[in-house]
Amino acid sequence: MPLTHSPTVYFYPTLLTDNSIVTTSAIDTMRDSLSKVLVHFYPLAGRLQWIKGGRLELDCNSMGAQLFEVDSETKLSDYGDFSPTPKIGELIPHINYTHPINELPLLLVQLTHFSCGGTSVGLAISHALVDGQSALHFINTWAKIARGENLADVFSKGNLPFIDRTALRRSEQPATRPTPRFNHSEFGLPPVLIGQTDDKKERKKETDRVMIQCVAPTVSSSHAVT
Repeated sequence: MPLTHSPTVYFYPTLLTDNSIVTTSAIDTMRDSLSKVLVHFYPLAGRLQWIKGGRLELDCNSMGAQLFEVDSETKLSDYGDFSPTPKIGELIPHINYTHPINELPLLLVQLTHFSCGGTSVGLAISHALVDGQSALHFINTWAKIARGENLADVFSKGNLPFIDRTALRRSEQPATRPTPRFNHSEFGLPPVLIGQTDDKKERKKETDRVMIQCVAPTVSSSHAVT
């Protein structure tokens, strides 16, 4: 299990000629809405700690998340196509992994104001605590609260986070664990290539990353490609 934080950056161009209308209240809006959403996503305000057997335990001690505000002399255009670079990394809060793990925040957010009037929101979320789907669930919920949606509506229709970890302990009680009635292939090992008996050779190959940039006109007119 990786102990790193997964980075994400959201960029917002200038939409108004009077930048003060947006930027002067942005950090206050983020701070207020973050405090509200963390009431329901409270594990993100806790800390991890090591326990016996080299395992991690989540301590929901309400030590909180960290929110930073930065003014930058750069412009959005300086980041080109927004491919991952060290310059992009400066838009994400830095985590010092030499510190004890129980001192590391699980959620860090950085609001950056660019000289062109645009802004970015960089997040670092502990990958030991959340996966991609749960991270997006948190971010989408936070965004809804930040833009003023009613809390009751935001958390209606089963939108609350599922944080009942007792479900993970069923394997420790085989006598009471129900017998699966169907074959769940998603819990099995992934298939190997034809003619091979394992995936060791594939795992040793070098990997590369490709960045896909999606904008509204592209997404709305795109078609599935097979």
